[in-house]
Amino acid sequence: MARVPRDVTATVDVMAAPEPANPVILSRKFRNRIKLTLALCLVFLLFLYLGTPWHIKEVEVKEGDVKLPQGQPQDPVKQGQKVIVKEGKAKEEKEEVAVLEEPGSLEGNGDGSKKKSPGSSLRPAPLKPWGSHKEEEEIMDFIRAFEKKMVPGLGEDGRREELQGTEKELAEEVMKKEAFNLLLSDKIALNRSVPDTRDKLCKGKDYGHDLPKASVIIIFTNEPWSPLFRTVYSVLNRSPQHLLHEILLVDDFSDREELGKKLEVYVKTHFPEKVRLVRLKERHGLIRARTAGAKEASGEVIVYLDSHCEANYGWLEPLLHQIKENPKTIVLPVIEVIDDKTLHYFNNGGLYFQVGSFSWSGHFTWANVPDEEIIRRGGPVEPTRSPTMAGGLFAMKRQYFWDLGAYDDGMDVWGGENLELSFRVWMCGGSLEVIPCSHVGHIFRDFHPYSFPGGKDTHGINTVRVAEVWMDDYKRLFYLHRPDLKKVDYGDVSERKELRKKLKCNSFKWYLDNILPSKFILDEHSYYYGRVSFIIF
Repeated sequence: MARVPRDVTATVDVMAAPEPANPVILSRKFRNRIKLTLALCLVFLLFLYLGTPWHIKEVEVKEGDVKLPQGQPQDPVKQGQKVIVKEGKAKEEKEEVAVLEEPGSLEGNGDGSKKKSPGSSLRPAPLKPWGSHKEEEEIMDFIRAFEKKMVPGLGEDGRREELQGTEKELAEEVMKKEAFNLLLSDKIALNRSVPDTRDKLCKGKDYGHDLPKASVIIIFTNEPWSPLFRTVYSVLNRSPQHLLHEILLVDDFSDREELGKKLEVYVKTHFPEKVRLVRLKERHGLIRARTAGAKEASGEVIVYLDSHCEANYGWLEPLLHQIKENPKTIVLPVIEVIDDKTLHYFNNGGLYFQVGSFSWSGHFTWANVPDEEIIRRGGPVEPTRSPTMAGGLFAMKRQYFWDLGAYDDGMDVWGGENLELSFRVWMCGGSLEVIPCSHVGHIFRDFHPYSFPGGKDTHGINTVRVAEVWMDDYKRLFYLHRPDLKKVDYGDVSERKELRKKLKCNSFKWYLDNILPSKFILDEHSYYYGRVSFIIF
């Protein structure tokens, strides 16, 4: 983006009327006509000036330092300083230099340049005192140093990037702790562009404007800045602002230094007011933190995203439209892979995606869309039924979330909650659908970079609760695969069993027969079964 020199000023040259060669005394009526004519000329010239392709205006910065978008050379504007803002009417885009451009309102063109995202808004950063002058300077220095790492054009359009030499070696060491390439992530602009991976049939769809507003809830604990902020900017840049009610950043008791006061300052100075930071006073774990986020939300629809995602173009409207059509559904975007090492945003070709299933050991699995579902849905970009969900990215009506029983608060940290909610929505009169026109990228990590309380197998214990409440007699197959969990203390599930009665839910056999008829049932679909052991001499 071109900068306008600060010493440029706007001038209007108005030609003065020539004096008469032979002055005469004019009548009052004639003098009034001359004044009126001159006034009209000035108005006309002013109109021409304002209507020209380019004009320059001065804007005074009321508060604090304002910066250019991430990945651009930083030239901070000091408090009270007047700067020049250049506006273009001859082109479709509007250039705002240095003073009003919100970092999240720009995204890459793929060549290091920037373009305005649809639906983005401009707002001066609401700077307020947050501590002593020394503390303010230290925090702003930290933010400047963070932004200085970014290399314009790196990773644009979701391209793969690789570090070299000593940087690569250092990145590999950091990955052992962070479970993804943090050094590379910090070098890529927070508002980078990604490939539009939707099928062409999606781009012609009209979802209308009368859609419910969404609260986007992002849970994080000790998430580094760059993936967290990239998630926020992608939502801000690629969501219609009238449909985006708020973004809630729910901090599950992080102890990372930059997620303390520095994070609060960054949120206040870089994001619009609809981005709100919610602090939990003790560690809740992912499951209970999501419930806490739902309690804080006020939008008609709640949308859960992990803290290392990138929302794609047109991602939100298809989700909201399907919820409007069917308020008792949980909708899922197509989850696309962002490589944990190269930050490459993979393009699945638009139409290819999978639905969810599960293993008898209690784990979520991916499965191809069944032939009968391909026929039932009626078209390649129509909502597609999914027996289960991965659990990190989904949307549903906020009131339906509570009516359906929210999350099982007897579950700890992470694991099993996705299958529990999947079984419950299907068995209790709702549905679970993948929306092919909604795409969101996600960094899939090889391990969890956070700790589990007491080193417990929370996934296994939580899944025991699922089996005891929802799987009826078929829990035998779960325990066949997990005999180590037969005697584990899984807590009290009486309230969840009462919920099932209250909602008048179907049996698990109904679920298998109607929602997942292709599921192999070991002791029903075979003559013999058992466990094979190998003895090595």
